[in-house]
Amino acid sequence: LSSTFVWNSRGVIDGNALEDFALVVNLTKHIHVRSNAAAKAASSGGSSSKSSGASAPKTKPTSNGSAASTNATTGSSSATGSSGGVSHELEALAEHFPSFMWVVRDFALRLEDQGRKINDRQYLENALKPQQSFTSEAASRNQIRTLLSSFFRERDCVTLVRPAEDEATLRNLKNVALTELRPEFQKGLATLKSKLYASLRPKAVNGRALTGAML
Repeated sequence: LSSTFVWNSRGVIDGNALEDFALVVNLTKHIHVRSNAAAKAASSGGSSSKSSGASAPKTKPTSNGSAASTNATTGSSSATGSSGGVSHELEALAEHFPSFMWVVRDFALRLEDQGRKINDRQYLENALKPQQSFTSEAASRNQIRTLLSSFFRERDCVTLVRPAEDEATLRNLKNVALTELRPEFQKGLATLKSKLYASLRPKAVNGRALTGAML
C-alpha cells in the first residue's frame, strides 16, 4: 500500500546484499492482482474455448502419425497460453508496485565505473546487471536482479558514508547533533530526504487515488 519502498543495507550492493533482498522478491509469490476466483474463471474460459475447438472433429484419426501431430499442436498451444499468463501476471504486478529506494549505509567505495564518475542511481543499475557465470549461486543472484528490475521499474539509490570517523561518536550517535556529524553524511542525508519527498505521491489503483473507503 506504500507509494515508496525503502530498502536499507550496509556496505556495498554485492551478491550477499542481493541474497538478503531475496526474501522480498519471494514475497511476490504471495501477491495477487486479482482474486483466485477471477483467475480461475479466466483460466477455465480459455480452457473451454480451446477444448471446444479441439473437440470439433469427432472422427477417429486414421493414422497414428495424425494423432501424434494433433497432440503435439495441442500441447504447444497450452504451453504458450501458460507462459503468456505468467508474463501478464508479472506485468500486472509491476504496475501496482511502489517506487524503490535502496539506501546503502557506511558506503566506502568511489562512485566510478572504469575510471568514469557515476551517480548513486547508476551504481544501482550497474549492480542489477546480470553477471556472466555458470554457477547455481550466480544464476540465483541473477534471478533476483531480474525480478527486482522487473517489479520496481521506478528505482533509485542513495549512498551514505559513515556518520562519524571515531568509534566513540558512533556508539553515542543518538546523543550527537546532526551538525556534528561528517559533512559528507549530512549532504547524503539531505539528498535522501530530497529524493524521497520528490517521489512521494498518493497510492493509486487503476489510475485512482486509493482511499480508506476503497480499501
